[in-house]
Amino acid sequence: MSYYKQGIQMIDAYTIDLHEGSELHGYKVLQKSYLSKLNIFYYELEHIKSGAKHIHISTDDKDNGFAVTFKTTPQDSTGVAHILEHTVLCGSKKYPVRDPFFSMIKRSLNTFMNAMTSSDWTSYPFSTKNKTDYYNLLDIYLDAAFNPLLNKLDFMQEGHRLEFTQPDSTDSDLTISGVVYNEMKGAMSDSRSLLWDKLGQSLFSTTTYHYNSGGDPAIIPDLTYEQFVEFHKRYYHPSNSYFYTYGNLPLNDHLKFINDRILSNYSKIDPKTEVNDEVRYTKPQNLHYSYPLNENDNDGKRNFYALSWLLCTITETEELLSLKLLDQILLGHSGAILNKNLMESKLGKSLISASGLADQSREVFFTAGLEGVSETDYKAIEKIILDTLQKVAENGIPQNEIDTALHQFEYHTRDINGGHYAYFLSLLFRMMGSMIHGGKSIDELDLDKTIENIKEKIKKGGFFEALIKKHFLNNQHRVEVVLSPDSTLEAREEALVQKHLKERKDAMTDDEKIAIKEQSSLLKERQDSEDDPSVLPKINISDIDRKITILQPRPVKKHINSVPVSLYEQTTNGIVKAGLLFDVNHLSDDELSLLPVFTLLLTQSGAGGKTYDTVAEDVSRYTGGISSSVRLVTIPGNASVCNKYVKIKSGALAHNTEKMFQLITNFITEWDFSDINRTSTLIKKKLNNLESDIVSSGHRYAMGLSGRFLTESSYYSEMFSGITHLRKLQSLAQSDENGIKIIIEKLNSIGKKVFGKNNLIAYCVAQKADLEIDGVFEKFTGELHDIELHKQKSEGVTPKNLNEAWTTTTPVSYVAKSFKVPDITGLDSAALRLLSNLIGLTYLHPEVREKGGAYGGFCSYNNLNGIISFGSYRDPHFMRTVNTYNGVIDFLKSGTIPESDVSDLKIKILGELDGSGTPSELAVNDFFSELSGVTDDVKQKFKDAVFKLELQDVINAGLKYLQTEGSVSAITSDEILEKEKITGITIEKI
Repeated sequence: MSYYKQGIQMIDAYTIDLHEGSELHGYKVLQKSYLSKLNIFYYELEHIKSGAKHIHISTDDKDNGFAVTFKTTPQDSTGVAHILEHTVLCGSKKYPVRDPFFSMIKRSLNTFMNAMTSSDWTSYPFSTKNKTDYYNLLDIYLDAAFNPLLNKLDFMQEGHRLEFTQPDSTDSDLTISGVVYNEMKGAMSDSRSLLWDKLGQSLFSTTTYHYNSGGDPAIIPDLTYEQFVEFHKRYYHPSNSYFYTYGNLPLNDHLKFINDRILSNYSKIDPKTEVNDEVRYTKPQNLHYSYPLNENDNDGKRNFYALSWLLCTITETEELLSLKLLDQILLGHSGAILNKNLMESKLGKSLISASGLADQSREVFFTAGLEGVSETDYKAIEKIILDTLQKVAENGIPQNEIDTALHQFEYHTRDINGGHYAYFLSLLFRMMGSMIHGGKSIDELDLDKTIENIKEKIKKGGFFEALIKKHFLNNQHRVEVVLSPDSTLEAREEALVQKHLKERKDAMTDDEKIAIKEQSSLLKERQDSEDDPSVLPKINISDIDRKITILQPRPVKKHINSVPVSLYEQTTNGIVKAGLLFDVNHLSDDELSLLPVFTLLLTQSGAGGKTYDTVAEDVSRYTGGISSSVRLVTIPGNASVCNKYVKIKSGALAHNTEKMFQLITNFITEWDFSDINRTSTLIKKKLNNLESDIVSSGHRYAMGLSGRFLTESSYYSEMFSGITHLRKLQSLAQSDENGIKIIIEKLNSIGKKVFGKNNLIAYCVAQKADLEIDGVFEKFTGELHDIELHKQKSEGVTPKNLNEAWTTTTPVSYVAKSFKVPDITGLDSAALRLLSNLIGLTYLHPEVREKGGAYGGFCSYNNLNGIISFGSYRDPHFMRTVNTYNGVIDFLKSGTIPESDVSDLKIKILGELDGSGTPSELAVNDFFSELSGVTDDVKQKFKDAVFKLELQDVINAGLKYLQTEGSVSAITSDEILEKEKITGITIEKI
C-alpha cells in the first residue's frame, strides 16, 4: 500500500514529507489532504514565480499520468483553440521534428497519449508505467506546449488552406482543406453534436460559450495565421496553466523537472482569461435551427426539442451538488419522474443526448427534451417538462428517491472506473471546471462534508422544492431549442462554399494563384520530407522486461453449486463487481439475430412482478447499474469456433452484494416483456441511438462491414452491433401492436433457452474481505435449473471480399478495407501486429490524414479473429483513400522504410502487451483471456516473437498477406459518390 499510519496520521510513502505552507523547487503547497474513500493523497500547489497551478494525486497506481491544461476562451468560431491543439504537437524548439507526437506514439511505452479541446480549456495528457518514459514524454509535452514552432505550413495542414483541385493547375477549381476543417464538417453534420453546439450558442449570448470552440466550418477559413500565433502567445502562459500529475512517482521529482525545464523562465502575469457571468435573459427565448437529412430519411419525426435553463456557477459547490442530486432524481434512470413522463408520452424516440446537468462551462445548465419528435408536438413536450417540475415543486420528492440519488453518488465516488477514459483522466475531468475557474477542486473528489450539509437541509423540508422554484420555475433564463431536418441544407451550404471559392478565384491575380500553387507544393514537400526522429528521447529495448506481466494475485477458481467461478482479489474501494456469462451457442441464427434485442430489453423491462420503473428504481438504489449484452469469445487457432454468451454484469457496494444478486435473479427468472408500449419504446430508442451514431462512429461500422464475411467472429460481431443489427431494428420498429406481441413471444422463447445453471460461468472482483460470496452465489444459482443444450448446426461463413458503399446523410466518408490473416497462434502474428502499426503510423497517417485531410487514417490488427483493417475517419475523399490502401504493397516494396521504425514500434507494442486499466478492468481482461484460450504461455510466446522481429520479417508478412484483393466497405453519401463519379461498386442504403 502507498500509505501507512503513524499514530493517527496517514503518511504518503511516495512523496517527501510536504505540508501546507511548504516550499519546494519554486512551489508552495497550498493544501494537502488524504481522501480515504479514494485512498489517495491530494496536493494543491502554486508555482511562486510564474503563478502556474498544480494538483498532484499520490496513489499506489504504477500507471503515472500527467496533463497540462490551459484556460482557452475563444471569442469567435474559427476553431483557433482546436487548431492550436493540433499544431502545438507538430514540433518544438528542442524537438524540431515535424510530428513528435506521433513519433513518440511509435517509440514509447505510453498507456495514453492525446490532446483535447473543450469549450473553455485545452489539455495535453499522457500516462505510462515506465519512469524513464514518463520524463521523456514530459519533456516533449512541456516543450511542445510552451515552445512550439507553429510552422505556417503545419497551420495550413491541420487548420485550413486553399488549394487547387489539381494542385499543379491554376486553371482547376479552388477547394478548402485541412484536418480540423474536415473534422468539423463531419462533426457539424452529426445532429447531436450540432444540437449541443446550438444549445451553447442559445444559452450564452455574451461569453465564450456562445462560440464553437471546435470551429464552425463556415467560419474556420476566416482564421489568419497571425491570429493563430497571437492566441498561443496570450493563452499558453504558465500563469494561465494548470498542471496535473498522478501516480506513484514522487511529486518532488515532478516539481523539480517542471520548474527547471519551463517555469523558472517565466514571471507571473495577469492572463485576463476570466469568464464573466452571462447576461441573463428577462424572458424565455425560442430558437429554431436546421440540420442536414436526406428527404427519404425524413419520416416526419426527426425533430429535436430541448428546453434548457442556465443555473449556478461551477464554483458554487453545494448548490451544484444539490442540482446534481436533483438531476439524478429527475432523469437518473428510466423510472425517474421526468425521464418516465417524457418517454411514456410516446412523443419522441428517446431523450435528447444533451439531457441532464451539463457542468462543462463556468455556469452550468440543465436540459430536458426528446429527439425523434413531430413538429406538432413541441408544445406538448414543453408542457410535460414544466408540469412535471411544477408537480414536484408542489408535492415534494419521496425520501426513497432522495436516498437512491445519494447512493449513486457514493457508488460512483468510490468506483475506480475511468469510463471512456483512463482513470487518472476521469479524476482530472471531475476537477477541471472548478480548477480553471477558481473553485475548490478537492470538493469535486471529497463530497462527504457537502453531502452532509445537504442532508441536514433536506431534513428541514422543502429543499428540492425550493431548488426547483429558484432554478426552473422562476428562472427566466430559459431557451427552447428546436433542431429540424432540412433535405437541401447540405447542398445549399456546399453551393455557398463553391460560390465563394469561385468569386475568390475570379478576383485573384495570376501572382496570387501562383502563390497558392507554390504553398501547396511547399506543404507537399514538407509532408514528403523524412524526419530525423533521433533527436527524440526513447527508452532502450533492453530495459524492457522480457517476461509478461501476470496479474497478481491469481484468481481463486472454484465451483459453487456446480458453477465455475473465478474470484479476483483486487483494490475496488469497497465495491463488488460481478459478471455472469450464459453460453448460447445452441441458439439458431434466427434466434441469435434477435439476441441483442433480448439483452436490450432484459434489464430495462419489468421483472420479479414489478413494473420497469420500480425495477429501475431498485437497481439504482442498490447497485451501480445492471446491464446485459451479447459477448463473443473467439478461440484463436480455430477459425470456426466463436463462442457466444449473454453477459450480465453489475457492481454494488459490498453491503449490497446479496441485493445485487437478488435483482439479477429477478431479471433472469422473472423477466416481463408484456408491456407492449415499453418494448416498442426501447426498440425505437435503440434504433434512434444507432442511427445517430453512424456519423460519429462511421469508421467502426465501415470496418465491421468490410470484415463481416472473413471470419465467423466478425460475421456475428457485425450481426450483433453493426449495420445488420440496425436494419433488424428498422424492421422491428415498423411493427404494429400485433407485431410487437409476436416479437415478445419470440424473445420469451429465447429467454427460456438462455438462463440455465449448466451453461453458466462467472467472475467476481472485490477486495479480500468482500470476496466471501459462496453463500450469496449458492443462493443465486439455486434459483437456476439445467437446460437442454442442443447445439445448432451452423451453416458457417463463406469467406468473400466486398466492394461496397453504404450511403447516408454525411459530408464526409469513412472508408475501410480488411484482409484475412493469421491470428495470435500463427507464426506471423507478431510480425502482423507490428505491420499494422507500421502501416497505420508511417503510411496511412501521413497519406490519409496529413495529405488527404481526413481526421484519421489508421490500421488495426485483431489478433483473436485474424483480421487486418485499414480505416479512415471524417474523410473528404473516397477513391483517393481506396487508392492509398491499394498502394500499401508499393510502400512495403519501396525500400524506404528505416530499420529504426521497427525498433521503435517494438517498444510501443511491448508496452501495450503489459496492459493498462483499473484493477477491476485488468481482472476482467484476465478472465476473458483465459476463456478464449490466450493463456500466459501464448502471451509469452508472442512477446518473445516481438523481441526477435526484424524489418524484413514485417515486410515479408505484408507481402504475404496483403497482396490479395481485400474487402472494401465505406459509409458515405450519394452526393459524394456522384461527385467522385464512382461506379462498379455495390451501393446499399442504410
